[in-house]
Amino acid sequence: MKRRHVILLLGGASSGTMSIGTGAFSSAEAERGVEVNVVEDDEAYLGLEAEREITAFGRSADVVEIRNSFAADLTLTVSVAEPNEVVEDITVAGEEPPAELTLAPGGDEWVAVTCEQIGEAAFSLQFSGDAGGTSVEKTRTFDGIPVAPVSQVEFNGNGSVHVHGEFTELVVTVNGGPRTETITANKSGKGVIPPKGEQINRVKIGETVYKRDGNGQND
Repeated sequence: MKRRHVILLLGGASSGTMSIGTGAFSSAEAERGVEVNVVEDDEAYLGLEAEREITAFGRSADVVEIRNSFAADLTLTVSVAEPNEVVEDITVAGEEPPAELTLAPGGDEWVAVTCEQIGEAAFSLQFSGDAGGTSVEKTRTFDGIPVAPVSQVEFNGNGSVHVHGEFTELVVTVNGGPRTETITANKSGKGVIPPKGEQINRVKIGETVYKRDGNGQND
């Protein structure tokens, strides 16, 4: 899968002790009393890159990359707060939060999210740590990340439907109901809905309806 990122970068000071709050900011005070700029660009020291969407469903997917751009090792405690109902589970570098990380200069780790509902994922990450005597304290909120496990719905001539994507236990409503099917994608990323004596002309996945003679549309 080609990754598409939204870059969120947290600034830092080149020397002294720095504390970054949870709100907007433009500068911070160094320990020696000299004001230094805090920037949010590609020169930032604690970097975060977030996926634009979550394509996996029912299993863990890497969503936020944590990167150390300090010249020294970065030790971090990463906590998770306020996940919404779409988010089933979050891990940091494979561990349940709060997680303790040590990143070498240029090193990175991933925050992975598991979603059991189709919708938009939202959560906050809290960072507390130190890199060569420089302290890092920051909270970043990620919201409005769409969970989109389906890449294509294919209606076949034999009346069946192939659903392509990365998902497990995806509930599909067939021909307007009451029939539903729970399908899981195979290794090639395809789940099959059999016709069961009727041609399938319409399926609903989440809030999106797919029709044999048209594209997906909101119901």
